Amino acid sequence: MKTKEIKEGHYVRSKTSGNVLKVIAVNNGTLKVDMPLLGSKGVLVSSNDVRQETFLQYCFRPGGFGRTGWLAAVVIHLFALFIMVSPLIEEIPEPGWGIFVPAFGAFIIFITWFATYKNYKRQWN
Repeated sequence: MKTKEIKEGHYVRSKTSGNVLKVIAVNNGTLKVDMPLLGSKGVLVSSNDVRQETFLQYCFRPGGFGRTGWLAAVVIHLFALFIMVSPLIEEIPEPGWGIFVPAFGAFIIFITWFATYKNYKRQWN
């Protein structure tokens, strides 16, 4: 698997502790990082002591689902799940809505994960 070059603004993980670190400066193999969860700012670490964060690690950070807080992420997913199973709970009078409504719920989940992936890849800010 090919790894991208670590740049300013990227999030990395410490190989030893697994802490999430935000890179604020890169200088010849030395990284100046902030540790958001620990409150430390401007700590110098070697680029050999960190690794890039995987997509699943990005999604399941302690602070939330990517950039979305846990409460909002859970509400979005539960709402979409409710929409998807609602035709099973109560009969929808129009036959076409029985397919459209669950598809709309699946679309909400798809958009949530797609946007999170785009944020992970830094293609959206």
